[in-house]
Amino acid sequence: MRINDLGTKISKIDKVSENLSLLCNRIENIQSKVGHLEKFTGNLGNSIGEIKKTQIGLKGDVEETVKEIRELKSVNEQLQSKITDLQARSMRDNLLFFGLAEYRGNNRENCASLIDQFCEAELHLYGIKANIERAHRIGRYLHNKTRPIVAKFSNFRVRENVRASAYKLKNTDYSVREQFLREIVEKRKALMPILHSALGQNKKAELKYDKLYISGKLYKGGTIRETEGDRDEHDEDEPVECQTQDT
Repeated sequence: MRINDLGTKISKIDKVSENLSLLCNRIENIQSKVGHLEKFTGNLGNSIGEIKKTQIGLKGDVEETVKEIRELKSVNEQLQSKITDLQARSMRDNLLFFGLAEYRGNNRENCASLIDQFCEAELHLYGIKANIERAHRIGRYLHNKTRPIVAKFSNFRVRENVRASAYKLKNTDYSVREQFLREIVEKRKALMPILHSALGQNKKAELKYDKLYISGKLYKGGTIRETEGDRDEHDEDEPVECQTQDT
């Protein structure tokens, strides 16, 4: 019986040993997988680190690009302002004549001669043609519409004399006005109700170029500022009615 018991115990020991061997193999497999996982995790960490570095670099590039765009936008605004100013200056010697009948025969009409005749007949001013550098119709031709004539004067004083005489055209089908850029026309349109309101209150008010002066002070967005330092070369002009035109 003891020999049989001993054999049974040895058999159990062998079984346990076999199970331990299998367990060890499994542990080794698990350790191997853990090792691979740690290696993968380390590589992943490196990849994440590289991605973060790339993100930081891209963020810097984006910030630099945004800065450059802002600078370019500022430069563009300055250039646009200069272009607008140059265009406005180029129109400073111009006047628009409305109501002059348009001749469309075989020969092209002489707009300078038309203005000269008009000034003699309606404004009693003579020799105007000699001071007109060029003149032409503006806008698209329509058979039921008389296009205005824009005239560029070579002598600003003569131009001012013509403009100052335009009051004689009251209650007629004619008018003479200054030429402005569309941007300036829109600004003047926005200021016109305020101008009329001030005049209705018996205040001295005048619209000069794109600025409104009330009682000698510059009107600006609901406030009135002193004129000192605010006037520019355009402020030498007297107020005139706004007029849009096609170019």
